Amino acid sequence: MVFEGLGFGRMVSQTMIDSARSIVGAWLPKYPTVSPWVDDEARAALRRSEDVWLAKFGGLDSLTQTQLHELITWKWRSRRPQLSRSQEGAGDNWDHASDCIARALAEVDANAAIDALRGPTGGVRNWQTAMASVVLAACRPECYTIADSRALRTMMLLEGKPRRAIDNTNYFQRHHWDRYLVNCRALREELHVRLRDLDRAFWASAGQPCPAS
Repeated sequence: MVFEGLGFGRMVSQTMIDSARSIVGAWLPKYPTVSPWVDDEARAALRRSEDVWLAKFGGLDSLTQTQLHELITWKWRSRRPQLSRSQEGAGDNWDHASDCIARALAEVDANAAIDALRGPTGGVRNWQTAMASVVLAACRPECYTIADSRALRTMMLLEGKPRRAIDNTNYFQRHHWDRYLVNCRALREELHVRLRDLDRAFWASAGQPCPAS
């Protein structure tokens, strides 16, 4: 399946590639927690466990309510208001939510896929770009990554954005989706890493170049 709808003419610079390689090397071992009492071996075990869990979603063309509940909880486990809103939006009209998910996963256009799931564009009520991207990334991990504000701050760092703009980014707005996904896919090819591992490193970094010593 060929995925379309993104400007693949844009290229990442060598400087950006080199910086991203450093970010991945420094921060991927820190996922999923930067807590100092968790060592790298324990984190690696957690990543392997997460990979096994995520693998059951890969390639699915639809989701059950139970599967969707798992993904929502995974995304928002530390943010209860967002978790509740995402669950309510899907539960209010499951038939509509299920149809949106199936349409998004059948899409070959990345922009149409994300908009099929977003509440403001006719998708699931209460869902914005972040929650919509979780379904896409879980079921189509070779093509999509998660729209997360922490990871976006890291991309802004790579793009040379001002520090103040990076630090003030707490929400992944829809207009970032196109360029963000293009750059992630390009970096995936240059660094020979999975989109999931790129996302993990970017999330752990959260816009910081080096882990605290």
